Amino acid sequence: MVAIPLIFGRLTTEDYTDKVASDPRIDELRAKISCSEEKKYSEEYHAPDKRSIGNAITIELKDGTVLDEVEIEYPVAINVVERKANLSWMRNSRDTSSPTFVYSSFFISMSTMSTPCAKSSTTFSHSPSYSTVHGFCNHKFSKAQVTKILEVVNDQKTLENYDVDKFMDLWVKS
Repeated sequence: MVAIPLIFGRLTTEDYTDKVASDPRIDELRAKISCSEEKKYSEEYHAPDKRSIGNAITIELKDGTVLDEVEIEYPVAINVVERKANLSWMRNSRDTSSPTFVYSSFFISMSTMSTPCAKSSTTFSHSPSYSTVHGFCNHKFSKAQVTKILEVVNDQKTLENYDVDKFMDLWVKS
């Protein structure tokens, strides 16, 4: 869960397959990684009012340079304030396949997302396929924009008849 994002710049369900796991760079990088428990994250994971899956990472480069720690409390970009105010039912929910959960998760993720940007970058010599790890920028979609996207994609007939150019325009952050 640490090496794969540093090498490939992502962590998806496909990254848990034997095909991806057989990449020798993973074990090479894992040998250089040390992990330790931060009690705060364990406590917040079990706290009914948080249910956070937080983590932090600090990277030390070969030359001894230590990059700023990056901490993420809700990896799927769940906004804590909105979550507590509007989605308190989610904290105890384990049915992540329900349409309500999927809809709410999408809405929150789109309105609070962070995306890679060129704000800062660091080159890793061990990672030829993803040699630059970029910083993250806050690119929030407006609630109106997310609502419009959901209106279109949630109605099959509307989606099928929607002009492709207009549909792509929905995804441009305003």
